[in-house]
Amino acid sequence: MFGGILGDQDSATPLMQVITYLLIAEAAGIIFLSLPFQIKFRRTLAELLVTSPMLSTLRIVFLTICGFLSFLLVDNVLRLQRVHARKPIDLFTAENLYSQRNRLQRDLFVLAFTLFCAIVLYQIQLLLLRMGRYRKQRNALADQVRSLGAEPVRVHGLEGTKGGKVVGGKTATAPKKTL
Repeated sequence: MFGGILGDQDSATPLMQVITYLLIAEAAGIIFLSLPFQIKFRRTLAELLVTSPMLSTLRIVFLTICGFLSFLLVDNVLRLQRVHARKPIDLFTAENLYSQRNRLQRDLFVLAFTLFCAIVLYQIQLLLLRMGRYRKQRNALADQVRSLGAEPVRVHGLEGTKGGKVVGGKTATAPKKTL
């Protein structure tokens, strides 16, 4: 079914197939979290992943998997260096070394991109949480200003955003000084 993307059943180890599926899931997570469209439960999902005590085990498992992937990446680099150091004796050995080198390079790229996607996914999650915190602070300050009996000042050209859409508010101008 996924012969072109994931390789044949015989060419990849089951472990590399699982890592490839993890890479695909991470890439889908990155796309989902970084889409510029308004998705109502995206921020709630990111907050739930960080703040939920029940999901702390999931975070620990994810960090353990990233550590294991780092170990596999280092092991793969060392095996690739050993394959490059070997000299072929005959045509059969040369073909085996060539296919082994290609398989190791493919595994190296899959492992490296999986670790890279894990880092990017983590950073996007932190960015969404910071944006949510700043949005809450902005809304709290706007409520404080309103409770004092004034309308929050909007600077011309720096209209706020609400739900990912630009809100064109009234621009307040400073009172002119008269002499």
